[in-house]
Amino acid sequence: MSTEVELRVNGSVLRWARERLSASQAEALSLSGFSDEQIRAWESETAEPTYSQAISLSKKLQIPFGYLFLSETPSRPLPLPDLRTVSGEIPRLPSAGLLAVLDDAIRKQHWYSDTLREEGFEQKTFVGRFTLSDSTIKIAADVRDVIGLDEQMRAESAPTVSAFMTELVRSSEHAGVIVLRSGTVCGNTHRSLSVEEFRGFALPEPFAPIIFINSKDAMVAQIFTWAHEMAHIWINQGGLSLLDLSRRSADQANQIEIKCNEIAAEILVPAAGFTHNWDKSASAASNIANLRRRYRVSELVILRRAYDIALIDDVQFEEGLRKYYQVPLAAKTRKDDIEKSGGNFYNNLYARNSSLLTASIAEGFSAGKVLATEACSLLGIKRGVLSKIVAAT
Repeated sequence: MSTEVELRVNGSVLRWARERLSASQAEALSLSGFSDEQIRAWESETAEPTYSQAISLSKKLQIPFGYLFLSETPSRPLPLPDLRTVSGEIPRLPSAGLLAVLDDAIRKQHWYSDTLREEGFEQKTFVGRFTLSDSTIKIAADVRDVIGLDEQMRAESAPTVSAFMTELVRSSEHAGVIVLRSGTVCGNTHRSLSVEEFRGFALPEPFAPIIFINSKDAMVAQIFTWAHEMAHIWINQGGLSLLDLSRRSADQANQIEIKCNEIAAEILVPAAGFTHNWDKSASAASNIANLRRRYRVSELVILRRAYDIALIDDVQFEEGLRKYYQVPLAAKTRKDDIEKSGGNFYNNLYARNSSLLTASIAEGFSAGKVLATEACSLLGIKRGVLSKIVAAT
């Protein structure tokens, strides 16, 4: 029989911590070592864990030990607008992983913005150049112009979608937008992000605008997320996004998301060219397959674009949706589409931290303006990796 002292934890806090952790299905960790009966008993406060069990609980739930004894559940609001809601839904609880990724991005943004200000760089004039009331076509054309997105870029990035994504990121960073891409929580390959929780977010800022893309998504979906988050930067409306092109605009709750979806579609698939390239003598399925390859976006984007421009009707749209969702995400995603724990370490590192930001930190360290501890902390790496990055810069 155990002689350990039993501790009375707050069952509602324990339940909050467990639900918070499992808000992202991919991050839902089983509380190994504890039975379902034990967890239910502690949450209902019909039994108490021992001291060592409480310590283990706090570690597995990724909360400070003292949280288990709070009188009420702690409140940690998102540091940016939550735009993931649709009509009639309650905002979901952010997972611990999502909050960690947001905090990391904001810390990076503060550092880079301060650095650019100190060095006398000018503000990015495209941040907030437009508003929600401005023309979708005009905003999208400006994004394409700044990034250099045209038929030549699409042609030169052939034959892979990943090459197109790489070119979009490179061009975005050349313009001054930091692009962070990761499928894990701050590089921890044991903690995955979930596309069911969020697909991306945008942090507009005049010196260091940042977009984040969840790279657990299929590559063609990441491309649409890129365009959507860039739209957020151009209208200076930050937020956390969970894109759903299957919902009609009338079924969505947030006007910002509706507008950014429209801008993103026009960025990637300009209406004028799309209509011109739609073969009226061919079937909708044939057109969708051909135009998906031409524009390097998902079938869903082409399907929704055709529906919005009235090239297909309600019945064809619903049938297209049904066929699209019959295929699971894993089948839509090629092996090189998402970040893998066994992938190239340095490629993942540059994607997670942005090549632009990584180079700036490495240069600052080389010039003696950034301490090694700060550089390693910002990039989430060890000193030996920093030395290799500096040598390669």
